[in-house]
Amino acid sequence: MNVLPVLPSPSSNYSPSHTSSSSKCTTTENIEIEFTDQDWVDVYNTPVCSNFIPETSQDPKRKTSDTSTEPIPTKKFINMCDIFEGVRTAENTNKAANKENVPLKNYPNKQVELEIFNTIIEPKEKVLELWAETYQQRKTILRASSLTVQEIFDRYAALSTSLGPDLIELDFNTRFVTYEDKIYSRLSILTNAVIAEANLRKITVITDEDVDLISKPILTLPYLLVPVTLKNTRKSGNWRPSRSEISESFFLHIENFEELQQKKSDRLEKLKSCSLTLQPFGVICEPLNNAKYLAVVNDVIYTFQSLIRTIEILYKTFHALDIQYPHQCQHIWQLIEEIVFEIKHSPSSSSVTALISDLKKFL
Repeated sequence: MNVLPVLPSPSSNYSPSHTSSSSKCTTTENIEIEFTDQDWVDVYNTPVCSNFIPETSQDPKRKTSDTSTEPIPTKKFINMCDIFEGVRTAENTNKAANKENVPLKNYPNKQVELEIFNTIIEPKEKVLELWAETYQQRKTILRASSLTVQEIFDRYAALSTSLGPDLIELDFNTRFVTYEDKIYSRLSILTNAVIAEANLRKITVITDEDVDLISKPILTLPYLLVPVTLKNTRKSGNWRPSRSEISESFFLHIENFEELQQKKSDRLEKLKSCSLTLQPFGVICEPLNNAKYLAVVNDVIYTFQSLIRTIEILYKTFHALDIQYPHQCQHIWQLIEEIVFEIKHSPSSSSVTALISDLKKFL
């Protein structure tokens, strides 16, 4: 049932322009009850003007001497008509206001469908429904337009809310139907092999033993790979990131949240000098034995309770939104996609091939 504004009694000074969809609400049933006891005959037949003289009836069936008159609209009757016109106006206003909640498949214009995502961020169920319905259209746009990470998040406002990870997973699970939960059964295979290989090479990155079983190998992994050189077309020449720079582009470990902005600014400056862009990365915040986990996508930060969930959403973000891996740690994500997700999405570098060969004896 439509919700309508409370309307004044017919005797009040009322005009339809006073009706507002933001007014206190009642229903059309209430309006009918209010007018049930009205004397409709009197209301209708009371003349508009005191000196009004009704015309003689022209009905041929009546006698010429019949002085009865046809009913004449009066002030009260017109007032009631105005009231019901106000009701219809309010109903139309409500329908327009609720248009945002109409399922996307009812929109005839596909461009209008996609433009909804410029602003719509709630309700959650409706956003998820619209997101699923527009998968093919959005994929076509992303692949054809080469949008940056920032442009993608500007275009789809809901990605910048807490609903973002759910939307990302929807797209990933649509694209890779059989790979959605691979990380929960296979990440431990990789982390155990990383610790074993690090011990064999006598590489120690984390000395604190009071950490979870995933943080230590994840922060150690970048130190097992040979750094790659990033070619630069500018005069400053090529850039060969250090292992610490590679590690921070994968997962940044900071002691407090205030460090994040400064670290991010420094990285942006370095990337800009090399004609590169900032890509999504992970953050382990505060001491490792009581850490918070973040996925940073430009100015958007997703917070999670576990490192494995953070890795999962980062990986799914790259593939769901067709975003490149961070340039410095591209080989790390290639390793994860091949061993954990078992997806051969991009060609592996020689560094990845060499490490996989070393890890196989522990897999």
